[in-house]
Amino acid sequence: MMRRPQPARWFKMVVVREELPRALAILAARQTVELEWNGLPTPSALVPALTEHLDRFNRLADLYRPYWPVSQGTVENYPVGDPLSLLKEAILALEGWQGAAGETIRLSQEAKARAMDLDLLAEFIVQMGASPLQLAHLRQHDQAEGVLEGRVFVVPQGRVTLELPEGMLTRQLFGKERSFVVAVGSVAAMGALREAVTQAKGRPLHLPDWLSGTALENGATIKKQAQECQDQQQQFQKKLAQIGRQYDLPGHLAAVELVKWFYANLDKISCGEMLSWVSGWTDRTDIGELNHYLEENGVRAVVGFSEPPAGEPPLVLVNPWWVKPFELFPRLMGTPGRFEADPSLLLAFMAPFLFGFMFGDVGQGAVIFGAGWYLRGRFDAAWLMITGGFSAMVFGVLFGSVFCVEGWLPPLWLHPTAHPLLILGIPVALGAGVILMGMSIEGQQAAWRGQWDKWLRREAGIMLLYVGLLLFFLHPLGGFMAGAGVVWFVVGGQRVKPGLLGMVLDVAHLLESGIQLLVNTLSFSRVGAFALAHAGLSQAVITLTDVVGSPWAGLLVVVFGNVLILMLEGLVVSVQTTRLILFEFFSRFLKGQGRSFKPLSGPQACC
Repeated sequence: MMRRPQPARWFKMVVVREELPRALAILAARQTVELEWNGLPTPSALVPALTEHLDRFNRLADLYRPYWPVSQGTVENYPVGDPLSLLKEAILALEGWQGAAGETIRLSQEAKARAMDLDLLAEFIVQMGASPLQLAHLRQHDQAEGVLEGRVFVVPQGRVTLELPEGMLTRQLFGKERSFVVAVGSVAAMGALREAVTQAKGRPLHLPDWLSGTALENGATIKKQAQECQDQQQQFQKKLAQIGRQYDLPGHLAAVELVKWFYANLDKISCGEMLSWVSGWTDRTDIGELNHYLEENGVRAVVGFSEPPAGEPPLVLVNPWWVKPFELFPRLMGTPGRFEADPSLLLAFMAPFLFGFMFGDVGQGAVIFGAGWYLRGRFDAAWLMITGGFSAMVFGVLFGSVFCVEGWLPPLWLHPTAHPLLILGIPVALGAGVILMGMSIEGQQAAWRGQWDKWLRREAGIMLLYVGLLLFFLHPLGGFMAGAGVVWFVVGGQRVKPGLLGMVLDVAHLLESGIQLLVNTLSFSRVGAFALAHAGLSQAVITLTDVVGSPWAGLLVVVFGNVLILMLEGLVVSVQTTRLILFEFFSRFLKGQGRSFKPLSGPQACC
């Protein structure tokens, strides 16, 4: 009996109003509920006040976010309180912090600006090299008419063409990301050049008063000044962190994080003066779990199951942990509907088998297995790599291949290139079984929908025709079965739409279905073809090692050859496995028109 998606359960929760945001965050952290409006009035009066104060917070964040600590909000440290009160308290604390930290921020910004100028100056010094030019001459700012003035400009666009005024002495130094223009000329000409540089999004380079001598003579001084700026910035950061702790910025930012998330879900919540009501769907079958989550975190709330509202409930795929990663495949088509089967359990065996057959190598499979094991805690799909790599190792033992080398391990079964027809034929036979399985699942789904008689009159005939065509290649009795399938289908069709026209349409449909089934069956030959291609590539790598002659060069060929096969063929085989599952298997029975259960996600960091 195939598994079916299970409808989510409708729940209602009553919670003390001031504890509502934290209660929702606790349930969201468990990924257990999907909120849905219960028909009661929502707290619309709260929206304008929250909107006003969130706007105040956003204005502060635009100015000071770089100076705030990273929010560390978790279920354990989210505060309890009325959302508006929490937000007001947080903004007052942030504004108090603003006043206390304002001077430190100003000094930090000045130190940062000096550091940027020193970085530019250091780059300019490198570009100047051994030039004998005295840098002090470039700080002359005499505004008297006709007196010469020296300046250095930075143009960040690199080799930009500047329209230089006449009567100036200039030298342009080109770097990778910017260029420097050293200019000496009259005050009027310098003003024209300054305007041209500004249009090119450049600016004058600040030359401090302590610069003296040539460029080479100032390198050590610039490094010392840069280190002093770095030390100052570190001191300012420590002071800002201290002020932040004084005003409890991490706690208040966690409160804002919680309130912003709560604000985004206000349309699904009902509030009274003392209590709040929340409803929605949960994938838990034991209501005690939800009450336990809240109780262990000290939240005063009661959760219970209730009669669901009219309409289709969201559906939940119920599988053991080792099958859940394979839910990825049916979800590519959508969520299986209420009267559709969940094929994830079958795919837990089918997908690794197809992958391993096409990628049979002990060493390469071990690499994929190891990569999946290393990544297993980061994303669920890593389990597909673990099972696929293990299957590849098993088929590597059967085929006798280890990192492309076929002499280290005697094949437990056969070498693919030694029996190509058998390697092509076995997947075709197994593919026929997969297609028959898909057709059988559709029959079971018809029974769930109460349409078993319709399926028996029509689709059962196509299934009998397909079995007959398959057996016909082995025994003439298959021809009689195929003929019986045709008669079955046509007779069943006559009960639905009698007459000659209906018969002609049925025969045309039957012919189309038969050809499509045969084509789908032959598609599984690509499994054997990729197994042969993998074996051929492996032999090509080993052949190249014999050609190069040198043992060390041969080792490099083996290493790079295996890396190339892992990257290129690993991707192709993964795509082919997915294609066969989606188009040859799912097309028989899965439409994916169910409503997906979308659990409430928790608050996101606000800064």
